Amino acid sequence: MFIGSINRYMRAVLESAAKAWRDLPVYVACSGNFTVERILAKCGTGPTQSNDVSVYSCAMGWHLAGQPVRYTLKPDMAAEYEWLAESLEPGLPTIATLLLVGQMFTAGRGTAYAKRMTDAYRRKWPELHAATVARVTKALQGLTVADYFAGDCRQFLAQADKGGVCITFPPTYRGGYERIYKRLEEVFAWPRPEYELFGPDDFELFCQSVRSFRHWMISSDVEHPEMAASHVATVQTGLRSKPVFIYSDDAPVRVALARQNIGRNPWPSRTDEVVEPVQVVRIDTRTMNAIRSLYLNPGIIVTDAARNFAVLSAGKLIGAFGLSLPRGPLPCDIYLLSDFGVRPSPHRRLSKLILACVVSKEVQTDLEQWLCSRVKTLGTTAFTDKPVSMKYRGLFEVHNRAEGRVNYTGPMGRWSLKEGYRWWKEKHSGK
Repeated sequence: MFIGSINRYMRAVLESAAKAWRDLPVYVACSGNFTVERILAKCGTGPTQSNDVSVYSCAMGWHLAGQPVRYTLKPDMAAEYEWLAESLEPGLPTIATLLLVGQMFTAGRGTAYAKRMTDAYRRKWPELHAATVARVTKALQGLTVADYFAGDCRQFLAQADKGGVCITFPPTYRGGYERIYKRLEEVFAWPRPEYELFGPDDFELFCQSVRSFRHWMISSDVEHPEMAASHVATVQTGLRSKPVFIYSDDAPVRVALARQNIGRNPWPSRTDEVVEPVQVVRIDTRTMNAIRSLYLNPGIIVTDAARNFAVLSAGKLIGAFGLSLPRGPLPCDIYLLSDFGVRPSPHRRLSKLILACVVSKEVQTDLEQWLCSRVKTLGTTAFTDKPVSMKYRGLFEVHNRAEGRVNYTGPMGRWSLKEGYRWWKEKHSGK
């Protein structure tokens, strides 16, 4: 949740624009982890006022504004997490606690692994907490904000000085941050602000408010063609990172990035219910890299596939997959290198539909024409410590298991795309 280093491309964009902002008040809406504030602190801009609503951002914002606000354990959690109570002094101790507990919760809940992780954090808590306090102290050294507003970003801007500067990186899908911090909200009691959920439908109206300032800068991980004339940079640190599009009223320098083997995603994403017809479209590596950077977990390291496909629902993107020639000892004709669905989606098992398309007759025919040979069996690997992967269960059979992985095989040409969609619709399309 907290990153101490600052992306050098974002720094270049902000620093070049900040030359025109000296001595002007700056309003940062949706501060997140206060990356923008840390950059501006080095640029000599006027007083900065910040805003956000999350349990983590508020703890940091109140600390930077010199407002001591106390967090406590919720009564029904006090017994289970009593070992955290002494680490909730306002300011740096609370920030460090939220960071560590957030990391601890990434292990999930209710499993033997989650219990082992919690026990390990509890045993090593004093040294972990002290090290994290030191790390956060160093990252925030010299940084303060003139004021912090815990509340709706729209209300924050309504009372701001429009003769100043507004910088924002608003959410791009509704309820995203609420899901990220849900576990922390279950454990900690704090003065939670009231606000309305922000989503894609609110973006344009919110941006109109931002653009009413003397100077402004908007960042988004979704491209907005309607603001093309104000596009000053696209920031992407690697093929597996999500691109960020930056728009501004005036930036004296357009940042040129090193050329990367990445193209553009030509389809809008379907974040509502999947409908027919479902299509599979072959795409090149550059397009696959663009889609993969948007939706595949950046922690998953994959190599380029030999054959890539996008999966569409009535012309909108719902997922993609990549195939390569067989690797290792798996007895298969083709190997599934990666597969993933778009996020967010109302369907909990959208991945099952992507896999149903992978084994379709249409994909089988394309592969056989490409390879000039029969493609009867597909192989793939699930990297997990569990005995099975629920994503592949029901479509493939376990071939063998090794430490940290399960190898699967299954038949190609199982059904047509239409038949595969009906199978998924009947059995796995629940919300």
